[in-house]
Amino acid sequence: MCGASTVLVVDDEETTRAMLRRVLGNEGFTVTAVGTVPEALALILQSRFDVLISDLNIGHPADGFVVVSAMRRTHPDALTFILTGYPHSKPLSKLCVNTSTII
Repeated sequence: MCGASTVLVVDDEETTRAMLRRVLGNEGFTVTAVGTVPEALALILQSRFDVLISDLNIGHPADGFVVVSAMRRTHPDALTFILTGYPHSKPLSKLCVNTSTII
C-alpha cells in the first residue's frame, strides 16, 4: 500500500483515543479519532479508511456493531477491530467465526 494507511478510531474514552492516536501516529498511520457513533458514521460516509478500531460499548444512540456494519458496507476491504472490556459477551462472539480469534 502506498502512503500512510488511514485509521478511524471510535471510542468514548478520550484517554483511549489519545493513546491510539499517539501510538498509531508514531508508527506512521494517519489517525482520525472520534468519540460518538454519529461522528463515526459521518466520517465513514465522507472519507476513506483502511482500518477501523471501535469500542463496542460506545454509548447511545448506538454501539460499535453499528459502526462496524457501516464500515463493512461502505469500505468492505477495510480491516475492522472491536475493543471491549467485556471479551466474553455473547453479541461479540457473533462477529467471529471462532471466538478464540478475539484478542
